[in-house]
Amino acid sequence: MEVNVAPAVAIKVRSQVQCVEFSPFEWSQGLLAVGLPTSVAVFTVKLKEEGNGSSGDEYEQVWEWHASSQPVSIAWSPSSTLRAAPACLQVAVASADHKVRQISSDLGESNVVQEILSHTDFVNSVTYNGDSGSLVASAGDDLTAQGVGQLLADTDFKVPLNITRNGGSLPPR
Repeated sequence: MEVNVAPAVAIKVRSQVQCVEFSPFEWSQGLLAVGLPTSVAVFTVKLKEEGNGSSGDEYEQVWEWHASSQPVSIAWSPSSTLRAAPACLQVAVASADHKVRQISSDLGESNVVQEILSHTDFVNSVTYNGDSGSLVASAGDDLTAQGVGQLLADTDFKVPLNITRNGGSLPPR
């Protein structure tokens, strides 16, 4: 079945897009993180409303972080907002080098990159927990789910995954 639907918004970037993630939080809605081969760009996106006569969608790049490794998954922190002063952009980025970094910016002078998790194989996804963002977790091809928690005095935790293939179980590494 072929689907012919025009995109709601089309953002032009200078290179291939690796991953994208809209912020799911009300206080940072309209923020879009775009993973490019060597950076993560953040855009504000405002979609036109039907029938209001506006000239079209609006977007603006507000920040870019130049990455040491290609981003493969992005998650927004609940602490991200442009509605407060100072602004706060915070994302967790899983990269092709098997690392997860937390990146924070106030869109001014404060830009902090912190390596928070490391896998021994490809990282498939990264996420913050709920509205508090007190934990960051990732899952990888090394058969582990890993996390780091701010409420746990920055204690790391690793959970081996029990993966099954063809009805059999593979032991954790």
